Formats: sequence, C-alpha cells, structure tokens
Amino acid sequence: MARNKSALQAFVEQRWYHRPGLLGLLTPLEGLFIAASRRRRQQAAGVEFGVPVVVVGNISVGGTGKTPVVKALVAHLRALGRHPGVVSRGYGRATTGVLMVERASTACQVGDEPLEIQRSCDVPTVVGEDRVAAVEFLLAQAACDVVISDDGLQHYRLARQFEIAVIDGSKGLGNGHCLPVGPLREPPHRLAEVDAVLISGANSPVPYVPAAATVFRYIVKPDKLVNVKSGEVRPVNLITSFEKFTAVAGIGNPEKFFATLTDLLPPESPAFARKQFADHHQFTEADFRDLDRDTALVMTEKDAVKCVEFARDNWWYLAVDAVLDTCFYTLLGRALSQPISD
Repeated sequence: MARNKSALQAFVEQRWYHRPGLLGLLTPLEGLFIAASRRRRQQAAGVEFGVPVVVVGNISVGGTGKTPVVKALVAHLRALGRHPGVVSRGYGRATTGVLMVERASTACQVGDEPLEIQRSCDVPTVVGEDRVAAVEFLLAQAACDVVISDDGLQHYRLARQFEIAVIDGSKGLGNGHCLPVGPLREPPHRLAEVDAVLISGANSPVPYVPAAATVFRYIVKPDKLVNVKSGEVRPVNLITSFEKFTAVAGIGNPEKFFATLTDLLPPESPAFARKQFADHHQFTEADFRDLDRDTALVMTEKDAVKCVEFARDNWWYLAVDAVLDTCFYTLLGRALSQPISD
C-alpha cells in the first residue's frame, strides 16, 4: 500500500514539474480550488497587532528554502537594533495549539524548522496552527517590535506590513497550475501583489513569474560544518578531509543539498553515498543502523535537530547562510518605517 502511494506521489509530482498530462483532466477541480482560495481571502478580516508583521511564504507546496531567509531577516533586523520574534505553524509536530519553542524542545513537540530557527538564532519563537493566536502569545511572552511569520502567506487573518514569496530557482513554479493539476497554492499572478519575490540560484528566468512582480535574486552559501553531537564548529573545507562520507537529507529538495556538497569537493573526489528521506522525517537511531560507524555523515541543519540525542562523534551538519540583496533590505526598511494603521 505504501509503495503504491509512493509511486502515485512520484507520478503526480513529476507531472507538476512538467506538462500536466493526465492531471489536465482535473482542471475543473483546479478551478474550484482557485475560487475557494479567492473567497477565503476576500472573507478574511486581517488582525493588526501594533507591531509590523513580515510574512515569509510561498505560493507552491513543498520546500522552497524559506528557513535560511527567515534566519537572514532575524540577523538583519537585530543589526538594526530591532527585536524580532518568529511564529510558525510547526509542521510535522505531534502537538497542537500554541507553544513557545525552547532550546530544550524537540522537533516532535514543535516541528523541525521552528526548532532550527530558535537554536540557530536564539530568537523568541512560537508555533501555532492559528497564526493570529501565535502572534498574540509571542507578544505577550517576549518584547518583540517586529514579527516574522515563517510561512502563512495564505493565512489572511494575519495582517501583514510586508509579504515575501520565496521561490526555489531550481524548481520554479512547476507547470504553473494550481492544485491538484500543479503545485501552486495560488495562481502565479499573486506574485505581482506581494512586496518582494525572492528567487534562489542563478539568474536563469523562472517561467510564470509575472513581469509586474518585484523580484530579487539571492544565494544560499555554505557557512560552516557543525558537529551534531558536540556543537564543534569547523570550516566547510573539513569535508575534503573525509576519506568517505554519507550525505543524509530529509528535506523538500534533497538534490539541491547533494549538489551543494558536490561543489565543496575537488573534481576528482569519489562519489559520496546518499541517503534520502521524506521531508520532515522524524529520525530515529534505527534509520542509521546500516551505516558504517567509521564513516562520517553530513546532513542539513533541519535534520540535525532531530538527531542530537543519538548522534555519533563523526556526524556533522552543513550550516548555510542566505545572502539577500541590499536593495531588498532597503525596500523592507521603508515598509517597516511606515506607521501601522489602526
């Protein structure tokens, strides 16, 4: 049953990022989805909080690389003397309701991405399905003067002063269709309405992005290797000293991570082993029993927060930084300097 589900999922996702093929038969359902999304947006009354809210989201399903952008925003705002806080749904957690993310929290309790953000940035972070309740709880618990919402572009009850849509440049917007024919939560023209569209990667054009959109390119660069067990920090070129290693990824676009590791190695380096899991996979020690204990392991920071309790001495995660355009930061600064309407 699981194998059949996996095969169906693979088929659907392939069609999402190519011509729709048989999924084109679902076009009437796509129309209903778009109409329901439009109606939900029109009926939502945005709740203001007295502090500006910056939403970092996307219009497609799956991972687009929002977390590095959120962390870059936290660092930038702090450098300006601001006191940011973060709210997130906490996708994949086993709990419900509104919770403050603590350093001692587990990914099972609060979700892997919020835990990564809190531990990496030491920033007040709250998870909750209801973003409005999450922001209210955050502001009651911490002295924040700006809130960053990790995802929530379609959570229209959350009034926002600045909207950012993040696109993975290697995947783009797929076939340009909304669910279930394509991977989009909203039609591409929505990108012309947000304040900034951030596209990762090279300058190759991304189909379906409207000409009226305010687009900025950004890069995600490797920053350092961090030991999962001890927290020891080493330069990224440590990876070239590994006789062999296994790369592990439980993220939305594992091939992008594997390509980053390949770029860190000399051209003549032997291929490294790859172990791939579903996005947001809740790792257990059993997932690694087939690995040679003497072989180094390199994973993402998002995966590492779920492996600390059983990590071995030679397990590392690659920390990355999002490098955003200074013109983007100027645009953001102007928006945050505007008074918030009552």
